[in-house]
Amino acid sequence: MKKRIVWILLAVVLLAAVGARIYFVNTEPYLKYLPKRTVYPAGEEVPLPSGQYYFLSHNWEGYTVEVTGSRIERTEDFLAAHNAPEDFLKQVGLPQGVGLPHEYLCIVTAVFRFNGDIEATDPILLSEFHLIGPDYHMNFLEEFASLEGFNPKLQGNIQFRITSGEPITVELPFFIETSFDSGMTLDYFQRSDPQLVVAYLPEERCIAIN
Repeated sequence: MKKRIVWILLAVVLLAAVGARIYFVNTEPYLKYLPKRTVYPAGEEVPLPSGQYYFLSHNWEGYTVEVTGSRIERTEDFLAAHNAPEDFLKQVGLPQGVGLPHEYLCIVTAVFRFNGDIEATDPILLSEFHLIGPDYHMNFLEEFASLEGFNPKLQGNIQFRITSGEPITVELPFFIETSFDSGMTLDYFQRSDPQLVVAYLPEERCIAIN
C-alpha cells in the first residue's frame, strides 16, 4: 500500500514538473520579441508590406499575393514534363537516390498583383517565400527556374516587377522531404496544414495552401 502511495506521489510530482516546464517555455521573455503571426485562407489577396523578409529587406508596398491552389507531383514526372535531362538534380546539386528526400514536390500556385508606385518598390524575389508546417520548413527551389516551360512569363528568372498592371501567376516548387530520417509522409504533410510564408517582419504573414 505504501509503495502504491509513493508511486502516486511521484506521478503527481512529475506531472507538476511537466506542467511548470510547459508554462515557462510558453511565457519566456523572448516570446514577446517574436513577430505576430497572421494566417490567411487560400483565395484571399494578402498585401506584401515593406520590411524584413527571409533573406533581405524589401519594399513591396503595393503588391499583393493570392494562393489559388497547390498540388503534389512526383519529382521525376515533373522533370520529365519539362524536358529536364536525366541527371538534372545532380547537375544542380540535388542528387536523387535511396534515402534522399527528393521524391515528391509540392507546387503552390500564386497570383501577384500590383497597384502602387513602381519606382519606389523592389522587384519580387520568389526565393523569399517558404513553406512551413508544425515541424518542417521548405525552401523555394530556385534551381527549377530554368526548366523548359516553367513559369514562362518569368523566362528563367526568380524575380520580377509588374509594370503592365496585369497580374502574374507563378508556380512555387518545394521538396516534400519524405525520408526515413525526416519521418515525413505524404499523408502527414497533407494533414499538417502547410502554409506559404509571404512576410516575416514586422508581422509574419502566412497563407494556407489548401
